[in-house]
Amino acid sequence: MRLGYCCINLTLRAKKPSVYTGRTLIRRLFTMEKASERAAQNTEDLMAILRWNLERDIRVFRITSDLFPRLTDPENGYRIIDLAEGRAIIKSLRGIGKFAADNRMQLSFHPGPFALFGSPNDKASAAGLREVEAHARIAEHICEGGKLDIPINIHIGGSYQGDFDGTAKRWLENFRKLSKGARSRLALENDDRPGGWSIRRLHRYIHNLTGVPLTIDLHHFLFCNDGYPIEEDYFLAKSTWGKRSNQVHYSEPPGRKLMPAHSDYLWRPLPPFVLKDAAAHVLLEAKAKELALLAYRRQFRIRESGR
Repeated sequence: MRLGYCCINLTLRAKKPSVYTGRTLIRRLFTMEKASERAAQNTEDLMAILRWNLERDIRVFRITSDLFPRLTDPENGYRIIDLAEGRAIIKSLRGIGKFAADNRMQLSFHPGPFALFGSPNDKASAAGLREVEAHARIAEHICEGGKLDIPINIHIGGSYQGDFDGTAKRWLENFRKLSKGARSRLALENDDRPGGWSIRRLHRYIHNLTGVPLTIDLHHFLFCNDGYPIEEDYFLAKSTWGKRSNQVHYSEPPGRKLMPAHSDYLWRPLPPFVLKDAAAHVLLEAKAKELALLAYRRQFRIRESGR
């Protein structure tokens, strides 16, 4: 089992000059020149974050979806190679891939609420396809530098008034429109809403027809499950990854009341079946990012090992 965190390193973000990967642009200020400058700085700082992580034996990391400003914008979207510094940026991405592969790191993406393949709105589903394809192209550039498994994790996005059959049908139709590379990287995560897409529903409606692996979010399970023990759903999700490292998300609510929101730090131990799972890559979704991970290691004396 290995622990990771998501997108932002607060320690490096607080430095002068700041090190971070989320320099973006609002639409009215967008120019290709500005996008190129910010993308180049973002990719340079991504390498700095990975080096910092390696020094602390953190080998699992989620890359921000803001690495390339407005990459999928319907008005301003572009190809990386078309940026003024495009060739240098692609070279940097390959360097990131080599560094990650050489040091047995795993990177991933989580495009967020935009990949709505199951939406009855054609515009929304088309935007979702653009979003996933863009992430897949970034992943391909990174993987040109070294052999890596870079999952792109998304949600179904809703059941649209409980119409699981219709939503799954639309999702599958749009999934088939993706490139082979994008399809091979996609993973689906269980929802945090009662009556949503549980691990069991994702397995029955999507995985069984496509082979798309399932990421289990242990916090989301508390809101959306089918009455099975969490350990059973954990191993059902794990089985969908085959020989790949299974993806797990863990977070806690900010107070005593159970709610989907995430806390700054984590105070409860991971279940024993996760701790003993040598193949598991566990992303800690805590607002204190790397500080929460390091504190969690110390508090529970976690010794990581595995792939």
